[in-house]
Amino acid sequence: MDASYKKIGQFAGTHGLNGLLSLHVQAEYASFIQEQKFIFIEIKPRTFIPYRLLKVKKETKENFLVSIKSFDSLEEAKKICMKSIAMPIAAFSERQKTLHNPEHLSNFTILDLSTQAKLKIEKILATAGQMLAITQFEGKEVIVPMHESLIEDVDEKNQIISMKLPEGLIDIYL
Repeated sequence: MDASYKKIGQFAGTHGLNGLLSLHVQAEYASFIQEQKFIFIEIKPRTFIPYRLLKVKKETKENFLVSIKSFDSLEEAKKICMKSIAMPIAAFSERQKTLHNPEHLSNFTILDLSTQAKLKIEKILATAGQMLAITQFEGKEVIVPMHESLIEDVDEKNQIISMKLPEGLIDIYL
C-alpha cells in the first residue's frame, strides 16, 4: 500500500436498492469517518480514488451505512463491495498520527490525571480492536488500553499522554 494512505475500513455489502453501502471501519477510526466529506476507495491495488460522501449513518460501533456520489443504484454499489477504503495520512490530526504510530509511542509516558501516576510505555501491542500500552509502574507491568475516550491530551514535545484511566486499573497490577 502507498505509504501516504492508511486503510481504515472496507465495504461489507449493499443495503437496499438506492446504492447505500454497509461500511465496516476499524474501531479507532469510527468517529473520524463521520467527520469526512471524502473517502478514498482502493479501486485497484494501491490505487486510491476520492469519492464524495453524501451520507454517513452509524449503525453499530464499527458499522455505518454510507451514500457515495456516483454510486446511486444497487448495480453501481455492487462494483465496490469488498473494496477497502483509506485516507491520506495528511488528513489525520497530529494527535491521530501520534496515537496510531505504535513505534513512536514507545518513548512516551502516560500520566494518569486522577492519581498523577506516571507509567513509562515500553511497547505497544496493536490488537484487532485497539492498541494496548505495556507500561512499567513501581517495577510492575501495567497494561493500559490506548482508547481515544481515555486520552485527554498528547504533549508531543515532552512525550506525555495525559489520560483518565479507569479507577483501579493500576491497582489490579500492584
